[in-house]
Amino acid sequence: AYIVAIVSTAFLDHLLHSLLGLTLTDSNTAYGYLKETGPLGGFVNRANYAYCIGLISNGAKENIKRIAEIRNTFAHKLDDISFDDEVVAK
Repeated sequence: AYIVAIVSTAFLDHLLHSLLGLTLTDSNTAYGYLKETGPLGGFVNRANYAYCIGLISNGAKENIKRIAEIRNTFAHKLDDISFDDEVVAK
């Protein structure tokens, strides 16, 4: 479950990064915004921005936020955890 949570979130983050990269006109500036330390470097920040400019729906944005929470739960709770865990399943 750990690998699924981490890798699937990384894949979604990559897709969101690519989508935003296609919409930003200046590639050098876009790189600065989208790199890990940039203002759009975080998964949830990217989702919020994508929603604000009409690329994704509010439902998609909220799902991404929940996926990020689940990913963080798996990343920071290294002992036995599954998708059935109360913290994840809520």
